[in-house]
This record gives sequence, C-alpha cells and structure tokens, in this order.
Amino acid sequence: MKNKSKYIKILLLVVVAVLFVLRGVHIYNVTNDKVADMYDSGFAARQETAGLEKGMEITQDIYIDGDFNGIALYFSTNAIRNFSKITVELVDKTTGEVVFHQKVSGVNINDNQFSNFAEENVISGGKTYTLKVSTDTSANGKKFTLWTDNQNITDTSVQYSINGEKQNGVLCYAVLRNYHHTDNYGVFAVRMVFMTLILMLVCGLIIVGPKKMCEFIFDKRFYIAVGIFLILVIMRVNFSSIGMFDNYVQPGQGSEFVTPVYGETHSIRSDEWAVSTPRYLTAKYTDYGKYNYIIMGKQTENIAQTGLYKSYSALAKPHTWGYYLFGDSIGMSVEWCFPFILLIVMSIQFFYIIAGKNKVLAVTGGVMVAFSGYEMWWMNVEYLSCGLTALVCIYYFINAEKTWQKMVLSPCIAILGAEYITILYPAFQVPSGYVYFGIVVWMVVSSWDNFKKIKLKEWLVFAASMLFMASIVIVYLKDRSTYVTEIMNTIYPGSRVSTGGYSLYKMFEYVATIFYPFKATLNNSEFSMMVTLFPLPMVMAVYCIIKQKGKDILLDIMLGLSCVYTIYCTVGFPLIVARLTLFSYVPEERAADLLGLLQVILLIRCIYVCRENRYKVNPVIVVVPMLISCYYSWKEARTVYDITESGGMLQYAIIALAIVFTVITIVVFCVKEHDRLKNMALLSLAGIVFLSGIWSLTVNVGTDAIYSKPLAKKVCEITSEDKDGKWVMLDSWVESMYLAACGAPTINTCNNVPNWDLWNILDPQKENEYCYNRFAHMLLTLTEEDTNEELVQQDLLQLNLNYKDAEKIGVKYIASRTYNDDFDKVLEKYYNYSILYDEFGWRIYQLNSLKAAAN
Repeated sequence: MKNKSKYIKILLLVVVAVLFVLRGVHIYNVTNDKVADMYDSGFAARQETAGLEKGMEITQDIYIDGDFNGIALYFSTNAIRNFSKITVELVDKTTGEVVFHQKVSGVNINDNQFSNFAEENVISGGKTYTLKVSTDTSANGKKFTLWTDNQNITDTSVQYSINGEKQNGVLCYAVLRNYHHTDNYGVFAVRMVFMTLILMLVCGLIIVGPKKMCEFIFDKRFYIAVGIFLILVIMRVNFSSIGMFDNYVQPGQGSEFVTPVYGETHSIRSDEWAVSTPRYLTAKYTDYGKYNYIIMGKQTENIAQTGLYKSYSALAKPHTWGYYLFGDSIGMSVEWCFPFILLIVMSIQFFYIIAGKNKVLAVTGGVMVAFSGYEMWWMNVEYLSCGLTALVCIYYFINAEKTWQKMVLSPCIAILGAEYITILYPAFQVPSGYVYFGIVVWMVVSSWDNFKKIKLKEWLVFAASMLFMASIVIVYLKDRSTYVTEIMNTIYPGSRVSTGGYSLYKMFEYVATIFYPFKATLNNSEFSMMVTLFPLPMVMAVYCIIKQKGKDILLDIMLGLSCVYTIYCTVGFPLIVARLTLFSYVPEERAADLLGLLQVILLIRCIYVCRENRYKVNPVIVVVPMLISCYYSWKEARTVYDITESGGMLQYAIIALAIVFTVITIVVFCVKEHDRLKNMALLSLAGIVFLSGIWSLTVNVGTDAIYSKPLAKKVCEITSEDKDGKWVMLDSWVESMYLAACGAPTINTCNNVPNWDLWNILDPQKENEYCYNRFAHMLLTLTEEDTNEELVQQDLLQLNLNYKDAEKIGVKYIASRTYNDDFDKVLEKYYNYSILYDEFGWRIYQLNSLKAAAN
C-alpha cells in the first residue's frame, strides 16, 4: 500500500512538472508579444459619443501622413464587459478600398484608455481615410462609447458622424506604426518566480500531504512572510496601478515594465496612481528635505504634499522608510508590500486570538479581512494594518511571560500608535478607534490575572514608550500644522459635517464585490465591501449572548457598537450627538465600512463560541437572516451592475453564490458534530474571498511606467539644468502629475490645499474663491479671453488662463499633447518660444519672452 502511495505521488509530481513546463512556455509566448509605436492625435477626451448599438456606424475622415499598421481608439466601456463584437475599418476615401478591417470581442476593449487595432501589413500613408466603427451585437444595459474632443476642432469637415449625421467633436485616436516583436525577458523572469513559488507549494502538498503542509505553513507563517517580502522587494514589486500612465503618456513606449506583469491596472484608483504615487516620487528631488518645490510649482512642506520628510516624524510611517534607505523604486516596493503582508499575517494572528487559537477560524477571519474586496480595491488600508497589528502587540504585552518580550513589544506599540494617530483621516480613525478601544477593553478584562502580574519595570518601559509615541506624534503634527490649518479652512473638504444617514445598502454589496475583478462597476472602490453576511453575525451574537448570559464581553462590546453604527447608517445621529462622538467627521459610507469589519469579528467569534460550547443552532435562526441577506444582496448587485430584467448569466451567478454562502453558514452553525465538514465549509468561504481578492491584484515592477518613457527622460534632462523653471500641462490633470513625478515644478498639479500664491495673482479680489478654496485637481487651458475659473465638479477645477497671464505666474515650459497648428500660431502671437521636444504626440515649449506687441 505504501509503495502504491509512493508511485501515485511520483506520478503527480511528474504531472505537475509537465504542467509547469507547459505553463512556462505559455508565459514566454504571451510575454514576448508584438507591439506598435503609438502616435497620439493630440485630442483630449472630453465628451462621449452615443452608445454603440447594432445598426449604428460612427465615421470620421482622418488624414494619415506616413505608412502605418493600424489605429488606436479611446473607448469607454462604462466599467462593464460584454461580448459585443466591435468592428473597425479604414476605407481609402479616394478609391473606396477597405485597407484595414478588424473585429474584436468587447471583452478585449480597454476602459477609458486606448485599444489597439493593428496588423503586420504596412498600410500606405499620405492619404485621407474614412474610419468606421460599428457593432453587430445588441448589448443589454450600458453600451460602449468613444471619447471625443469637442474643443480642439480646427477643421469642422473632419467632425465625426453617426449614421451620416455630423456631430460636434472629433474622435480621440492614435496612429500605430512600427509593428514589431518584443523580447520581454525581465517580465518572463518575474512571472516565472511566481510560478516557481506556486510549484513549491503544490509539490509540498503532494509530498507531505495537505494537512501537514498547511500546518507547516501556519506554524512558520512569520518566517514565510519575511521570505516573501524580501523576494518581492528584491524584484521591486509593488501593487500600484502606476501602469495607467502608459495609457496617457506615449503608450507602448518605454521598458517592458511599463505595464503590469500580472493583473490589470485599475483606472478607478486614480487617487493612488495619479495623485499619491507621483507625489511620493517628487520627494526624491528634494532629498526628502523639509520643503518641496515641485507640487503646485511653489515651495510647500514636503510632509504635507508627499508624506515624506527625512526627520524624526518619519518614525510615524514605517512603510515609507524604504524611500529614505533605498530610493524610490525599492522604497515604493516596501511601501506596498510591507503593510499588505503585515496585514495578512496580523489579521490571521488577531483572529487566532479572538477565536481561541483555532487555526481554521484564524485563517478564515484573516482572509476575510486581508483579501476582502474592501482591502484589495482600496489597497493598503492603513488603519487596518497598523490597528490590527497594534492590537496583537497589546495582547501579547499583557500575556507575555518574559520581561524582554514586553520590552520589545512596548516600542512596537508606540510606533504603531503613532502611525494610527497620524493617519489624520477622521472618517476612518473615529469609527475604527471605538472598535479598537472596545477590543483592548476585552483584552484587559479577559486577561485580568496576567494584567495584574505586569511588573513595575515593565510598566516603566511601557510608559517610556508612550512618551516616545507622544513625541513622534507631536513632532509630526507640528510639521504638518500648516497643512492641517489650511485644509480645515477650505470649502471642501474642510467644512464638511456629517450626521449619518442611509448607507446600510453597503452591507449587502458583499456578494457583488466577489465579482468585481471579473465584471467591474462604475466605482469598484466605493462599492467594495467585506463579506459580512449581514445581518447574520448580529443575530448570532444575540443568540450567543443569551446562551452565555452576557458573559462574553467581546460579543457584548462588538454587538453594542454594531447597533450604534447601524443606527448611524440608517437614520443618523442628531447633530449634537454627532459632534460629541466625533461622528460629525465620518461620512455614513465610511461608518458602513467599519460596520462591515465588526460583522467579520462577530461572525468569527460566534462560530468559535458555538463550536466551543457545542451549540446546535436551530436552522431557522440562521436561514431567516441569510434569506434577508441574500435577497438584499441580489437587489444591490442588480443596482451596482445595472442588471436589466433579463439579467443574463451574471444574475444567476450572483444567486448561486448567495446560495453557497447560505449553505456554508448552515453547515457551520447548525451541524453539531463533524468538525471536519465545518472546517471545509469555512475554508471554502475563505477560498472564495481569497480568489476574488487575489484576482483583483495588480502586480507591477518598479517605476518604469513613468521614468522609462522618452518624455520622462527629456523632462528630467530639462529639470536637471533648470530645476526652478515652472511648468504647466495643458488640458489634463493626470499628465500634470506625471510631469511632477519627473521633477518638473508644475503649477497645475493636484492642489491638496489652495495655491494662494497663484490665486492672489489671478484673482486678487477673491471673486471666485468658492471655485479654488478647496482640494482640487486642476485642468489648465490657454485662452485669448480673460482668465477665469470654473468648478467642474467638487474636486475638479478648470483654469482658463489668458496667454499673457502665463507670463505673470512665471510659466516657462508648456507640455501638451493637444497642440496643433492653430495653437502654435496663437502662441507665436504672444511669445518668443522654442520647441524643445516633439515626439510620439507630445511637445514641450519653452517660453523665452513675452512679445512687446502682446502687452
């Protein structure tokens, strides 16, 4: 029998080895692909066409100078995927010959970025072609559209048409040339490292068996986590969507790492890739000193703009230490990998504590938090990683037997506490603070005997650590005091006051969240949620409290907070109550996020209590709340996905998943014996969450998406010689942040506080203060009309700057991909200028002097 088992293992290992080789060959083939150079037409995406549907044809005449291989079009999929067939044709306007024809599935169309339609055959240029776009499939719900520019129109004869009827605008497109083969050996190597790690796991499962392998991984989880962290950092891996810049800046140009090695970039996370990440990268040009001269093109405090300042206050942000020690590329890897791996390990450890050291419950709870859609779409939620880690440290400080252990844990608690306090985002800090405080109370009460045994010298070390924490916080707040004062005096978000209201719908978005990696919504981040199974955890908490006669303090506290948060997320608080509890700083949607965390804690604790006491729960107690949960989850999924009556396969998949969740909860709570079956049900729940979460992960290498572009190299060259010259980016706030990341002091970068130096020049009477006294992204357009400001949306400002006023605010360099002959003529009317760069659809102008005739 042993020999038979041995041969089976050998056979399985051979099969795995063969599959590994085949997968490696497949990875090599898809990695070394063919690409084309993209030459942007220079039109900015401002307005969408009508939705593409069967019987509609969008056409536009395009003159293409020089041979080419195809065309790229700027689609909006409205955050959906459907299987419509999109047909793109180019017809020679003179001869009527179809020179290019390609039909692709809608699932291959990129959202809010260029989609390439190219072939190896070279098409003759120097002609006018009619571009035709159509679909032969009727799509349910929202339809694909094409982005157009309705402002930069120099020739109305080339406006696009729908079924022959002229429209106001021109299509945003790019010409594809130089279709060539690429050898991306670096990407292949990184992918094979991940494949090798998976191979090692599978081989371990086969050789020693699943049970022993899983126990080994659990027991050695801290060492494994450190090893994985080091591997990722050495490879410079991060989880940023920085690859989105490849869709805006010279698409296809740069190194092999301009796009992710695994996963897809997420345009919806623009606060990360288009704001936070470029800001971080600007700090290196100041050597992480006190002041930053790049953001907004003026001197500001580095810690306020970038969060990076090499000083004592940097102790508050451990995940940023990599920037100071190793530079931007590895620093960025540390910034992403450290908190994520820390959250995985410490969330498991936290649930290991509250679930009575049950390994299966610990893994289930940890996965439900660390790989939840909420964490994966917001990515590295700081209050979770540092908060849960601090709780674990506090627990072991109370219960550790040796003094040296407590002396090590005390400064860790101090640094984690400082990090939590200095998040400076009350919308998360206030509701999570109540939760964490409640858990600390439970830890003290439940470990009271050990708490009383803490020695005086251990308390002295702890007190010294708390003083250490206070010193970090005080210095940090002092360094950021100017920013805090300015942001509190803004119209948005400084004057925002919340009293709660209906946001309980978010508790039922957990089923839809599972499908977000496969079928996106309009805002995956905002709609994402932990798998809460709401209201089951609260019902089961009541059941367990009654059975235990209120002796479980953790359940008492968590249920009490859940009730309070539920009230806030339904009817809200009176204003005086909201102010007294600090919930006036908490939008109701953010309170719902924390209510989700409470449900996970309650769920794991209730499962532990029921298993520990061998309660056999009446199925009605489980089925009724689950039916309520499934029904409202189904309704919410139909809303976020805009599902029509027919619904399609997605609707059935949502119903099926809701049923699976119901079956899992029945097995977990209602089956008295059969622990193995319960464990399988729990691991199935964890597996569903894990697969959904890991599928949404973007795996990126380094910062090549920015710095390997030809444009970046030129900007860096210019700024190395003239670091004080001020820049503007025309007609885009995204690319303005790109310029800043390259070291260009750019005036129209994101204003996290108002740029009063600018507005005192342009609007000395503060007539339009309402438009710019706020956090805002800034679009800048040059005009011959008087300078004026428009508020496009709550956090988006349009500055229409008079050509002559550019000289007033000190503009020296203009970057543009929306330039044309008319723009050059108007610019020449006002300025003596030079063109420093003109390549791949981008141009950089240097303003030498304002012409006397222009004054």
